Amino acid sequence: MIARFAHFLIRREDSLAVQSIILTAARVSGFVLTFSIPIVLVRAFDQTTFGVYKQLFLIAGTALPILNLGMYASIFYFVPRDRGEGHRYIVQAVALLALTGCVGALTLVLGRDMIASTLGGPLLRDTLPLLAVFVLLATPSEMVGSLPVVDRRPYLAACAMAGSDLVRAGSLVFVALVTGSLVAVLWASVAVMALRAVWLVTYIRWRKSPKACAINRADL
Repeated sequence: MIARFAHFLIRREDSLAVQSIILTAARVSGFVLTFSIPIVLVRAFDQTTFGVYKQLFLIAGTALPILNLGMYASIFYFVPRDRGEGHRYIVQAVALLALTGCVGALTLVLGRDMIASTLGGPLLRDTLPLLAVFVLLATPSEMVGSLPVVDRRPYLAACAMAGSDLVRAGSLVFVALVTGSLVAVLWASVAVMALRAVWLVTYIRWRKSPKACAINRADL
């Protein structure tokens, strides 16, 4: 039974209509799951703490689209065109995203005084290093939903998207209700991104085919 379910998840789907339906359903499910997060947090935190939480993830939401350098979309073009199934492009894209994530994290840490004086106060300043870790992990790991889509495995992509959103919503809501601490919620967010990173590395290692080419200077 488990083997059959695993085979169902990883099987390819050539119909664009079926892929669209499955992925749209996963996105809608993820939105429904994550919609509960601010509803709970606004009751678990006081007004100031919730405002800092919104500021932190506004900063992250602004930084991540810049730091990804369009890589999430680029793999949809380069990977299918490569006879080696695009493995070299995926590896170097993840490596480059890890590098830009480090740049973003360092920027947040080194510039936390300026950011805090501009946007908030001591609580924002003290939590920016944790946000930097979140950005570091999130920059490459946000690719977890894209790679199965590129490989035409919509069932696996849908499970990755919806499952990740479920874990994120469940962990953040649980931690907020139990601890009432913004720092604990940030640690939970970091842990979710770490799980995404592990999933991404595992999938990349699993999908590597005998035809996969190594990274070369021309690609870089």
